[in-house]
Amino acid sequence: SSDVCSSDLKSFFPKCEKCENDYNIQKQKNYLQKAQALEVKQKFNNLTLSQVPFRYREAILNENHSTELLLSAYSKKFALKTINTQNSHSVILYGDSGAGKTYSASAMARIIILDRGYRVHFAESLKSMLEEIKSSYNNSNFRNIQFFMNIDLLIIDEFLASDLTPHEHSVLFDIINNRYNEKKPVIIATNRSPEYIKNFDERIFNKITEYGKSGRCIIKRIIREK
Repeated sequence: SSDVCSSDLKSFFPKCEKCENDYNIQKQKNYLQKAQALEVKQKFNNLTLSQVPFRYREAILNENHSTELLLSAYSKKFALKTINTQNSHSVILYGDSGAGKTYSASAMARIIILDRGYRVHFAESLKSMLEEIKSSYNNSNFRNIQFFMNIDLLIIDEFLASDLTPHEHSVLFDIINNRYNEKKPVIIATNRSPEYIKNFDERIFNKITEYGKSGRCIIKRIIREK
């Protein structure tokens, strides 16, 4: 009858608890799937924002290769830990031009960003990073020194590839020193040997290699595969 109100109909037809539970479970699954999709999207967005070279954004470490296995293990371990822990030490990748240092550093960044979503910045060269900091003095559109001090992980390619002015040298020390004090690691890729870096500035070398003190800096020579 049209005189029967909706509340009467609801009382007439008993509620199916199983159906309601199934509905709530499915609703929760849909919510989680959407949240996971947004998280994945944000991580890939972070990969783009990291400035990892576009050519190397799909870089993957070959775990059948001893050196790449070590770097992969470091990256996965890094991603599982909280930033600013004693065990997240720095890395020096050195070797001849074309050996694969940039590729390896990019692959490490990809793991660290996509596994946990950490903020990473990939500086294409030390010189370009220092020039950007200099530009920031008069233009807020450029990244300033605080950005390079505070980013979760800083990767510097072409480290010491060219001469530095005294001011640039001082800025570099400030960045490395601050990151050391705040327990924030750095990955550097360079054609220079560890001995060259130490001779350039022993303070900078010690801050990188003694990072965390409970762990040791990974220093690996990258050799081109024949």
